[in-house]
Amino acid sequence: IDGAVDWRQLPEEILLQIFQYLPLLNRAFASQVCRGWNQTFHMPELWRCFEFEL
Repeated sequence: IDGAVDWRQLPEEILLQIFQYLPLLNRAFASQVCRGWNQTFHMPELWRCFEFEL
């Protein structure tokens, strides 16, 4: 498909910034999209400033 975006090919830095805006449950769902997104989900940088909501 011409002009289609392959979201799996996003640079890790960009993906990390996107993940930082997601609530915990949405991060978990996003981590199931592909191997690269799962690796981002497990990056320590993603969890440094995360506030857990109970």
